[in-house]
Amino acid sequence: MRVKANVLNDILDLRGMTQKDLADKLSIDESYISQLIHGVRRPTELMMMRIAKALRIKPFTLFDADGHFEVFNDLAYIKFKKQDRGLDAKTKVPACVVDYRHKGSNEFFHVVALDDEVKKPLRLIKNFDAVQDFNVRYYDAE
Repeated sequence: MRVKANVLNDILDLRGMTQKDLADKLSIDESYISQLIHGVRRPTELMMMRIAKALRIKPFTLFDADGHFEVFNDLAYIKFKKQDRGLDAKTKVPACVVDYRHKGSNEFFHVVALDDEVKKPLRLIKNFDAVQDFNVRYYDAE
């Protein structure tokens, strides 16, 4: 399993935490977190669960086994977002789709990030503190 580094950094930022804060919370060395982010190390299942619990997220949010994600209607969401931005559907830009739901709700919502927004897609979610769980799927120049 690999760590989705940009998602981990974004979650840390939104939680107001640093890599050191996370490491302290897990009683591990900060260098371990850095190595995960840079792909030098891969976490055990137990460590994945501990990291997810410490960040109050679901493990699948941070880790992917082989880079394959469920596409669902993502390409349609991306196409509509491009149209909203006045871009041609064939214009190639980095994109990602975030599915999320708020605490106490079974309804999932979607936000699409294009271009520079892809660096911090969770910022597009209104009232992030009320989010119960979410999933981020990235697409290169869709």
